[in-house]
Amino acid sequence: MQIEKLGIPTVQITSIVDVAMMVGVSRLIRGYTITSPVGDFHLKPEEEKVMRRRYMKKAIEMLQQEGKKGAYETI
Repeated sequence: MQIEKLGIPTVQITSIVDVAMMVGVSRLIRGYTITSPVGDFHLKPEEEKVMRRRYMKKAIEMLQQEGKKGAYETI
């Protein structure tokens, strides 16, 4: 939140959405799990790479949009 006040947009990726909402983040992506928010160790390496890219592409897309407190996206 402090970084945003300086004019630097941020995206938080977490599976603990409630805590992030209490803090007041303006761009939030719901992560996969607590221990691995942007990956799934059950997947084959190639499939996990695709999953991670989807998270990063979504985060970059969100950085280009106006932040909305209380809203979040899922992948």
